[in-house]
Amino acid sequence: MKVKNFLILIIFTLIFSLNGTARQKDNVKIIKNPDKPAFGEISFKLELDLSISGEKFDFYEIKVLIDKKENIYALDWGNCCVFKFNKNGKYIMKVGRKGQGPGEFTYPYCIFIDDHQNIYISDYNRRVHIFDKNGGFLKSITLRYSIYDFFVDSEKNIIAISRIVTKAGPEKAILKFNDKGEKIKEIAKFSDVKPSIRKSDKGTPLVLTVYHEYNYWPYLYPLGEKEFVYVYPKEYKIFIMDTDGNSRLIIEKEETPHPISRKEKDFIIQRVEKHIKRRGRKFPRKMIEEACQFPRYRPFFKNILVDNKGRIYVQRMKSVLDKSKEVEFDIFSKKGHFLYKTKFPFAPEIIWKGYIFNIHTSDETGETGIERYRIKNWTEVKANL
Repeated sequence: MKVKNFLILIIFTLIFSLNGTARQKDNVKIIKNPDKPAFGEISFKLELDLSISGEKFDFYEIKVLIDKKENIYALDWGNCCVFKFNKNGKYIMKVGRKGQGPGEFTYPYCIFIDDHQNIYISDYNRRVHIFDKNGGFLKSITLRYSIYDFFVDSEKNIIAISRIVTKAGPEKAILKFNDKGEKIKEIAKFSDVKPSIRKSDKGTPLVLTVYHEYNYWPYLYPLGEKEFVYVYPKEYKIFIMDTDGNSRLIIEKEETPHPISRKEKDFIIQRVEKHIKRRGRKFPRKMIEEACQFPRYRPFFKNILVDNKGRIYVQRMKSVLDKSKEVEFDIFSKKGHFLYKTKFPFAPEIIWKGYIFNIHTSDETGETGIERYRIKNWTEVKANL
């Protein structure tokens, strides 16, 4: 009997170790994961399934999304429009155009498709344009702030990442707006890059704001219409929230932060200098260094995705000196357990129902197109412990 109880204790301890530890804080469940995934590393076996040529549609700078009927949408920032294709890649329609009128864009930034196939597109001029599934313009919502990543919940509220201005200066935030564009809740708030300000030789102010990979930036992704997941890459934490802003689960993992090296800083500063020069501007070197505002540690994450099983994929931030196209992801279950580590040969746009989407730009021609790959071993990927 003692031997049996001892074996049970060993098995329980192993399971507990694989799953991580759980605790409650302020009625929120927190899962602390070990640094090793429960099921080790997994290699997704990819097979090209569909290619949509950018040459025919003159794609310039695109973001890809699919709806629940697997129609494919390409939001083209450069051409100020949205292209819609069916799941077989057949062209259906083009939505929107450049302009200031109803349903026209100055700089469309992000796209969301609701359960009725209505198309929501955020514009840099603080508006969200809404079209029906046939491309007919419905209305525009004017917001107080510009928004970036966003989604629409079951009550037609907009949950979005935004930049706000406070007495302390600019800040990033996750905000909730109603269908009239009124801010109804501030869900989370984060520090933001502050401008570097100097006086020029003529006495006029020089203002420079620089964003780069190592600035901390929040990312969010919907989990249906009533929940979403977000990360702020200053720390290795993943937050699952309801659309009222209540925390449902916090996922943590043992992780060592990476200090930013002098070589990494110099690489970014030199790149910023070249970009400024191409635009015909000139700023003192010390001002550029000040504007870059490097944090002590490299961000943990670069992006976040969710598949149809509720698995959460966090893209790990790699060094700016790493020239490989390969990207690393940590995969978590919707219950918060660290399932796998994996690598992709590109940074995927979507992972859904055994398919993965990529925006591919040819090194030879510069042509941008959409690629869809079938994951041949999709059924082997575990969703939970």
